[in-house]
Amino acid sequence: MLAVIDSLRRFQVRLARAFALPEDRVPTWLFALLLVAIVVFGAALRSAWYLTSEVPPSYFWKGELILTSPDGYYFATGVGHTLSDAWGDGMRLPIAPYHALVALTAGLIKVFGFSPGTLYTWLPVVLGPLVALPMALYGRFQRRSWFGLVAALFAVAVPTYAYRTFIGYFDTDVFTLTVPLLAVIYLVRVLEAAPPASDPASPAKPIDPAASRSRALLTGALILSLYTFFYDQGVSIAQVTGLVTALALAALAWLDHHPIAARSLPAAAHPKKKKKGPAPRPAATPSIPSLTLPAAPQAATLATVLAFANLPVFWAFRPFAVVLARLGLPRLPLGPRLRAGLAVVVTLGVFFGAMTPQRVSRKVDIYAGAQAPQEADLAPAASGVPLDKPAPSDPTAQASWTDKDTTGLVAEAKVLSLGTMGRNAAGHLVLLVLGLLGFLALYVSRPSLTPALPLLAVGLFSFFGGQRFLIYLVPFLGWGLAWLALTLGRLVSRAVGRLAGRDGLLAGVVIGASTAVPGSLVVLAVVPPTTLHTDEIDTLERLAKQTTPDDMTVAWWDYGYPLMYHAHTRTLTNGSLRGDDASLAAEILLTKDPELARRLSLLAVDALDHSPGWGAARYLIKAAQAKAMSPQQFLDTVGAGLWPVPPAKSDVFIYLPLRFLSVLPALDAYRMASPGVTRRVPFLRVLRAEKSVGSKLYLEGDVQVDADAVAILGPEVDGARPKIPLSTLWVVTGGGAALKKHSRQGDPKAPVAGVFLRDNALFLELDPRLLETTWASLFLFESADPTRFELVLSTEAAKVYKVRPLP
Repeated sequence: MLAVIDSLRRFQVRLARAFALPEDRVPTWLFALLLVAIVVFGAALRSAWYLTSEVPPSYFWKGELILTSPDGYYFATGVGHTLSDAWGDGMRLPIAPYHALVALTAGLIKVFGFSPGTLYTWLPVVLGPLVALPMALYGRFQRRSWFGLVAALFAVAVPTYAYRTFIGYFDTDVFTLTVPLLAVIYLVRVLEAAPPASDPASPAKPIDPAASRSRALLTGALILSLYTFFYDQGVSIAQVTGLVTALALAALAWLDHHPIAARSLPAAAHPKKKKKGPAPRPAATPSIPSLTLPAAPQAATLATVLAFANLPVFWAFRPFAVVLARLGLPRLPLGPRLRAGLAVVVTLGVFFGAMTPQRVSRKVDIYAGAQAPQEADLAPAASGVPLDKPAPSDPTAQASWTDKDTTGLVAEAKVLSLGTMGRNAAGHLVLLVLGLLGFLALYVSRPSLTPALPLLAVGLFSFFGGQRFLIYLVPFLGWGLAWLALTLGRLVSRAVGRLAGRDGLLAGVVIGASTAVPGSLVVLAVVPPTTLHTDEIDTLERLAKQTTPDDMTVAWWDYGYPLMYHAHTRTLTNGSLRGDDASLAAEILLTKDPELARRLSLLAVDALDHSPGWGAARYLIKAAQAKAMSPQQFLDTVGAGLWPVPPAKSDVFIYLPLRFLSVLPALDAYRMASPGVTRRVPFLRVLRAEKSVGSKLYLEGDVQVDADAVAILGPEVDGARPKIPLSTLWVVTGGGAALKKHSRQGDPKAPVAGVFLRDNALFLELDPRLLETTWASLFLFESADPTRFELVLSTEAAKVYKVRPLP
């Protein structure tokens, strides 16, 4: 084992010497100026579409750009709630003490009087490109400023990160990468063996290595302790980063004090055989020839301090814990072994006490291979639901309840092709591959980058679990490509001499900067869709005049946050509370029993009052399990009126937008119980109508509808069109009191029905069973019993019903 370690260290030192980049002494003013220019360039990329294009009027509401992310409405509503009590307290909203984005935005509004809409639009443009700061600082710390600046330029132009920090993308993604990366570059400094002897900008000013390492550890630990304030979903990343750094500290303390490991360094520095050729340039020395620490006890202290940064407590307490640990631990009368033992106990205690393994494994389970549900694979994985009462006597009743997860419906959870990943991650697949290879070589020569490995692991997970994790590859691709570019510049310098600049610096910077071009072109071509359009917002704000903050609206989770923001009403399910509540919403919308839909809606608002943190469905599931009921037994009992429904304390509404058609096909996979049909997902295809001539309706894709034959005619092949008979052909016009509908009967055995929404110029090709659901009776035909559901709004964008209370 020691021989292997000895060989690896020899190889690492030789590689570091062979591929070391030349040092540079960029003045501080020039470095700062170029860094600001890179940030401005990144901001320009993110807003170029808005500034240079003719934005459609439907993208604006009251003079402000409509948000481009549903989650943006979540944080915007939190800002509104922070500034006033207009939204009530039962909305499960982010509040300033727990969310930096909400605190920052609310503070800017309150102190400077900024318009909320202006901040929602422009804050992502300002904060997103700040990822250039840690990218460039790493190079600066290494006394290789051009390396850091080139990597920063690439980072601000990466499509996958630009998409999540685009203009109007008001979300915590503006912090999700910048903050942990800033912590990592300081933790990297702790592991470096040879901190600079002087400040690069002021060579006459000496630097104390021990003090420099101590300040870097304290800075990195403090930033890591604040990460969940900036990004509440980043707790696992912070904890794993702390653990990996602590383990690296312990391992290096052992290595640097072992005789065999220590002997490897002189041998590596003086090879047995000298190769012929010119001597290496003095400037081309490795930045990290080896990794050393002052002493094992100090390493144990540093590891313990890092562990305190990840205590499973409210984030505001962790910075105090870090400072107290850093000041108090060195003063404890502990020997080396006791100090090391304390480090191990505290580090592992925090890691497992905070349930980090479970957090990580859950994320892996959710996203690994997650795709939109298909007909052949729709059953969510079963998991037990905690019970307040003993398990039911019927063992099959509890087993039939399953937690529903809507991750499969999220486009970001889909596994992408390599070509698409390359385009999104770096502008081109070739740059993606070169960047990863470049960072691999960089890491082998500079293993002090070990604290960054957790971020790299999350980024590489995107190859298995979805494109949202691609943003974590940004720093590694940037550093890898910058390292390759500057190395290539040195080769160019040797070939053409002074024309390429000192040590190829000019050529390397030009080559490195060019890697940002493909990504920039991709970003410039993006026209981000807004979450809503003006007609939808108008519908929601008209709804707000009929609701109170205590009322509840049943809708699919995609529309939960916009409902909160514009309609000022609670929602049954939303982007942060999906799962079981989404299954309850799906059951209400797709059941064929209107009485069941009404009673479930009324039960949902009562359950939400009793269990606002866990959601309505979980509350009802526990009650049904306590009575040994399976999902179908529970639904049958509710539909028959045998389950008690408490008097409604607030009104219940059902929101059905036109854009709901995009998720309707997969909705059946998330119902509380199987509807008992052969095909789990009702078939639905939406085609845009182009024109109507006589009895023929012409659709996109060279598809036609023959009203006389009550059939669909497919695209022409060899002069003929395949004919698909329809069971029913409906034509629906208008809405509310002006709604008109008529139908033609076709083949009753046909598996497909057709509905033409004339006002929307849309043709729906769907499973006939969908015509029997609550959704169809409410949205398509407005045929629901008015004693159960009262139509309160009907527009081209959406329809809203008020659920009538029980007599």
